[in-house]
Amino acid sequence: MFGFTVHNIHKNIHKKQNPVDPNWQKELANSFNSPETLLAYLGFDVKAHTKDNQARNLFAVRVPRFFADLMAKNDLNDPLLKQVMPVADEFVVDPDFSTDPLEEQQ
Repeated sequence: MFGFTVHNIHKNIHKKQNPVDPNWQKELANSFNSPETLLAYLGFDVKAHTKDNQARNLFAVRVPRFFADLMAKNDLNDPLLKQVMPVADEFVVDPDFSTDPLEEQQ
């Protein structure tokens, strides 16, 4: 009816090659551990993106190359980059922030 069977799905899943090295320690050693090197790898002018340096010093960064290769080049709005790149907005204090959002401590 849909043009696929469980066998075909199973066969296609196993066809995909995972480019990640099975040696996780090697992958970890080859990952980006500096926001500046990740930005340069993604095609950004690192000197043009210094406003976030204070936030970058606050949080450690470790991004595997495989994950970085999934990111869009030269796009600060890339959702994958936003997951791992600390920015100055980390210091914005929201007046509505609550340490007890469910009001369980009252």
